[in-house]
Amino acid sequence: MNDDRIRDLLRALPRVDARPGFTDQVLAEIEQPARGGAPRPSRRPARRPGARSGGWSRLVAIAATFAVAAVLVGAGAWRLERERSAARARAELELLRAEQQALAAELASMREATSTDLYLGGNDDVDLVFDVSRTRRPIGAQPVSLRNAD
Repeated sequence: MNDDRIRDLLRALPRVDARPGFTDQVLAEIEQPARGGAPRPSRRPARRPGARSGGWSRLVAIAATFAVAAVLVGAGAWRLERERSAARARAELELLRAEQQALAAELASMREATSTDLYLGGNDDVDLVFDVSRTRRPIGAQPVSLRNAD
């Protein structure tokens, strides 16, 4: 059925009027507590004076506030931890750079050293040192094919 058909059927129904005195009776019952009569019992519990309506909406608002606060605190803690972690990483990087520079300086000093002495070992009483500059042949491994038969 479409809306026009329903509207026509409803108009065809007989009109219903309220019984005589209905409006006066309802208005009298509404005004009765104001005249000192006994109020009719209500299905709703009595409200305290000054109580606000919307208890659930207030609880939801409080819960939402706490949820937002928790998210903000969590985000702040995450950011603080990230900054601390970055600071630790920067400090470790600086230590590694300092160590790398020290090793590079030590390696450079070892390359500059032209000592001809070769330490062979020793004990508490004696250290064995060999002076390479006093040898006739250069020290090092030579292939047999390059050696001359003397």
